[in-house]
Amino acid sequence: MTGSTDVTGSTDVTGSTDVTGSTDVTGSTDVTGTDPRWVAFVTGADRAGTLTALTNVFSTRGVNFESLSAGSVEGDAGLIVVTFLASDRRRRLLIRTVERLAVVRSVEVYPAEDSAVRAAAVVQLPRGGEFAPPEGADVRWSGDSTPGRPVLVEGTLADVERVVAHVCALGALSAGLVILPPVDTAPPT
Repeated sequence: MTGSTDVTGSTDVTGSTDVTGSTDVTGSTDVTGTDPRWVAFVTGADRAGTLTALTNVFSTRGVNFESLSAGSVEGDAGLIVVTFLASDRRRRLLIRTVERLAVVRSVEVYPAEDSAVRAAAVVQLPRGGEFAPPEGADVRWSGDSTPGRPVLVEGTLADVERVVAHVCALGALSAGLVILPPVDTAPPT
């Protein structure tokens, strides 16, 4: 493992109480629905077993993925993006364990609402509905907004998810979303 970044700036105190009010010492499941949502960018070796090792860390600690995607491979390493819900304490435990995997090169973790977490989506409205992002969604979009034509939308994860939810409510023919790799790998100051 060559490096890791935890952009939350939190510290770990053994035996501390997590934000849900329960003590998590063993890694037992305690997802309350009020747990924060996280996005982890994991750079791992391009070899059999890397994804299995990563998913096993989450599974054995009772944490489910909201989403998981494997990105492009450059040289002998690839990017895996995972979104999940966990208390801050459980997130620290997961990341420490992931960092120790021999197949992992680096880990960056961000709160899902962090403006550094960017996403893109392709949306297609049915005939009769022209594309327009919902009010307050700060996104860039391109393409032919004529009904029935696909449009590419880019912005923060939260804003792009709002757009996708909006077009789905309008009867979108299709919508696909991908979380983009961080542009700057240095932790925010």
